[in-house]
Amino acid sequence: MDESSRVGGLGGEDGTNPGNELAGSDLDAYLVDPVLLALLLSIVSLPIVAISLNVADYGLSLGSDLIPIQVSLTDIGRWEGALGAVVAAGLIAGSIGALLVRASATWGVILTVIIAWVVAIAALPVLPALLNSNHGGGLGFGSTCPIGPGTCRAAVRADDAVSGLKQIWLFWAAPFVEPVSFAVLALGVAIWTRLVRSWTPEPPITI
Repeated sequence: MDESSRVGGLGGEDGTNPGNELAGSDLDAYLVDPVLLALLLSIVSLPIVAISLNVADYGLSLGSDLIPIQVSLTDIGRWEGALGAVVAAGLIAGSIGALLVRASATWGVILTVIIAWVVAIAALPVLPALLNSNHGGGLGFGSTCPIGPGTCRAAVRADDAVSGLKQIWLFWAAPFVEPVSFAVLALGVAIWTRLVRSWTPEPPITI
C-alpha cells in the first residue's frame, strides 16, 4: 500500500479526518453553543432584572437610622449589580446546566435554576464593590427589617464584593424577595433547555 492510499484510508478525499470535524461539532453543540445562548438570554433579560431589583441607599456611611431610600432606575450601581449577576449566572449555570438538562429535562431545569440563582446572588455586589459605585458604602440589594423601618439592613451590601457569597443560603426565598427577577430566570432557563435539548447530536450508528 502506498502513502497516498494510506492517507486516503484514514481521511477524506482532501486528506482531512472527518472524525475531527465531528468531534468539534459535538463540542459546540454540547458546551459552547449552550453557554453562548445562556449569555445571550442573560443580556436580553438585563433591563428587566435591573429595573425590578430592590436596590436602596441605606445611608451606612452617613450614620443615619438605616431607613432605606430606593435609588433611581438609572442608578449605575443598580445596573452594575444586575449585569454582574446575569452574566455570571449565564456563564456558570450554562456550563453546568448543559449537562444536567440533557440527562433529565425536569430535574435539569430545576437544578439549573437553583445554580443560576445562587450564582447571581453571589455575583450581585461584585461590580458595584470593585468599581466603587455603592453610594459611599450605603447601597444595598434586598432588605431585611426584623423589628421595624429603623432596623432595616441590606441583604447584600454593595460595598463588600463577597457579601453575596455570604447570603447564598437565601436562594430559597427568591420567589418572595425578587419575584420578577426569579420569574424571568425560570422562563429563560425553560426556553434555553428546550433549545439545548434540540441541539443534542444523534448518537453514531455502529455496525
